[in-house]
Amino acid sequence: MASTSDGFRTYRVSRIERATLVEQPVVRPTNFDLAEHWKSSSARFSETLPRYDARLRLEPRAAGWLKVWASAWPITDERPDPADPPGWVRVRVQVDGEDDACSIVLSLGPRADVIEPSSLRARVAAEAAAVAKRARAFTA
Repeated sequence: MASTSDGFRTYRVSRIERATLVEQPVVRPTNFDLAEHWKSSSARFSETLPRYDARLRLEPRAAGWLKVWASAWPITDERPDPADPPGWVRVRVQVDGEDDACSIVLSLGPRADVIEPSSLRARVAAEAAAVAKRARAFTA
C-alpha cells in the first residue's frame, strides 16, 4: 500500500518489478487503521471485478461440486421444466468470464447443460465436439 495524490493505493506484490531502499523512514498517517483500510479496499476491489452470469441445469451431485468452484445459487423464479431429468436442479452461476464458465461446464461433462446464454451453450458444444474429434483420431 502507498499514499498517492489520489489517496491510498494497494499494490499486488507479484506486480512489483523492483524496489529501491531509501534513507527516509516511513511515516504512518495519524489515525490510520490498516485493518479497516484493507477491509474497505478489498470490498471495493471485489465490487469492480468482471462478472459473467450463466444459467445451468445440473445433476444434483454436480451442483454440489459447483459450489466449490463458483458463486452459484438456485434459480427461484422458474418452475422446473418437465424436460429436466428427475432430480436435476437449475442454478444461476456468476464467474469472472465466459472462459471460466466454459471450463466449469466442460469439466462437469454430461452432468451439466447450459440454459443460457446461448453463446456459452454454442461455445461449450463446439469445444466438446473438438474434444470428441481428437479422441476419435486416437482410436482410428
